[in-house]
Amino acid sequence: MAGSTVTAMVKSLHKKEYLYYTPHKGVRLTEKGRQYAIRILRRHRLLELFLNTKLGYDWSEVHEEAEVLEHAVSDKFIDRIDLLMGSPHTDPHGDPIPNKEGELPRVSDILGLLQVTEGSHICIHRIVRTNSNLLRFLKEKGLIPGEKFLVKERNDTVTTIELEHLTNAQHVVLSYQAAAELQVILLP
Repeated sequence: MAGSTVTAMVKSLHKKEYLYYTPHKGVRLTEKGRQYAIRILRRHRLLELFLNTKLGYDWSEVHEEAEVLEHAVSDKFIDRIDLLMGSPHTDPHGDPIPNKEGELPRVSDILGLLQVTEGSHICIHRIVRTNSNLLRFLKEKGLIPGEKFLVKERNDTVTTIELEHLTNAQHVVLSYQAAAELQVILLP
């Protein structure tokens, strides 16, 4: 997008009171803008979960579909999805879903996988980026939110990390680049 187009959009959002804009200083959301952003985030993440769990979309496909749908469905439709899904707290990638009041569930003790030492037991919490190829790879290897692993080995020389699935003992070796996309919770 051209710089002049971005500036025009920022000025338009400022005029509509979604952002505060100071030339050459940057932008920040107003309370109205924050509420709107949370509303769209809620719609997007609920739609991703609905598409994945109820319509059978692969988790690597849901982002693009939700991008289209989030602006096309009513609040009533989103509320019905929320009710149908049991007011879920996370989307298929582990991202938190704001509740109807716009509050995000809090999760403490989240670490990047690369911060974890050998011998640690972890639970996959969230996938940071939703690159389709990476998501397909992670799903194939069982690296999805809620699954538990042992960090078997870290190799700083070849920059890999080896995990062992705690349920089926399957071993997975990840590059540090792929591991950087995973957030985890340490298990006792």
